Amino acid sequence: MAVSRVALNSGLSLSYCEEGDGVPLVQVHGLGTGRRNFDLIRPHLARRLHVYDLDLPGYGESDPQEQPRSIDEFAEDVAEFIEALGLAPAHVHGGSMGGMIALALAARHPEARRPAGDHLHVRPADNSARMMYRTWRTAASRGRRRWPS
Repeated sequence: MAVSRVALNSGLSLSYCEEGDGVPLVQVHGLGTGRRNFDLIRPHLARRLHVYDLDLPGYGESDPQEQPRSIDEFAEDVAEFIEALGLAPAHVHGGSMGGMIALALAARHPEARRPAGDHLHVRPADNSARMMYRTWRTAASRGRRRWPS
C-alpha cells in the first residue's frame, strides 16, 4: 500500500494511505497506534468506500508533534486533512481515542462529515483492541502476585 503525504495549513505534513472507490471514509486511529491499525478492516471497507487511513501528528510517518495535542487539536488536524483533500462531506470512523476525535470533529465541523445518523462511527480499534485483550488475559491468568510491578 503506497503512503502519501498532505501538507496542512498549520505547516504539519500528515501521511496517509487510501484504497477503494466511492464515498470517502476517513479512519482515525487511537492512542499508541497509527494508520496501520486499520490494515485488517481497510480492504473490506474499500469494496464500497474510498478509505483514507491517516497518521495523526506524531504517529507513523506524519510529522512529529512539537508538544502534546488535545483531542480538539487532533480534530482540527482531521478537519484540515478532509479540507486539503477535498473530501467533505466524509464518513468518519474513529477507534478508541480516534472515536473521541471523530466526535469532536462532528461538534466543531459538522460540514466536514456526513449528517448525524449517517455513519459517524466510534468503536474500539481492531489491532490495538486485540492486543489489549491479550494483555489483560495474560495479566488475569498470572494473578496479582505473579505479574511484574
